[in-house]
Amino acid sequence: MPDLLFLSHRLPYPPDKGEKIRAWHLLAHLAERYRVHLGCLIDDPLDRDRLGELRRVCASVGAFPVSPAAQKLRALAGLRRGRPLTVDVFFHPGLTRWVDSLLAARKIDVVFAYSSPMARYAAGRPAPLSILDMVDVDSEKWRHYAERRSWPLRALYRREAATLLAFERRAAATFDMTLFVSEAETGRFAALAPECAGRIGWLDNGVDFERFSPDRDYRRPFPAGTVNLVFTGTMD
Repeated sequence: MPDLLFLSHRLPYPPDKGEKIRAWHLLAHLAERYRVHLGCLIDDPLDRDRLGELRRVCASVGAFPVSPAAQKLRALAGLRRGRPLTVDVFFHPGLTRWVDSLLAARKIDVVFAYSSPMARYAAGRPAPLSILDMVDVDSEKWRHYAERRSWPLRALYRREAATLLAFERRAAATFDMTLFVSEAETGRFAALAPECAGRIGWLDNGVDFERFSPDRDYRRPFPAGTVNLVFTGTMD
């Protein structure tokens, strides 16, 4: 069975929010075909109790707790010209050492980096196949934020949009394939990084037919006789 290194900016379990749902199903699918070695960060203390499930699926797990507030402050304090804050917010030296140790101990056939900040850990790693799942064009998010904020956040967000796009372009040029969540997102990145157009594609989010089967008898959480509107997603 070939070995695969899966890098994730957050623990990909439990699948209770968008990015974790996508990451978990990708990881579980790949684990059917590869010995998966998971390297990730834990930014929620409650997630530490979930490591057992991942160790059941993966051949090895390197999970490193971080404080989101401390990571952001450290990134701001070490602000470097031309480098996006996003990359430093999701950097942990322990994860770098874990990846180095893994690659020294065994031959990795595939490197799969989930989200653009994880490209930093995979850069220059020897593997027959390397795949980056950016999911979204994150630099566009910061560009939109800048349009709706006043100074000084506008200046900071504009800087992040520009430096992160440059990083995304370099990363996409390095990996054998870069994926996005939709055809539209892929087209947007192709317009921003035309040099990468031949090595990008998309993988839509799916639906868990078993979990959401209408044949399953879930308890109705609403009072009888009421009309209800349900919105699922991030409200901020």
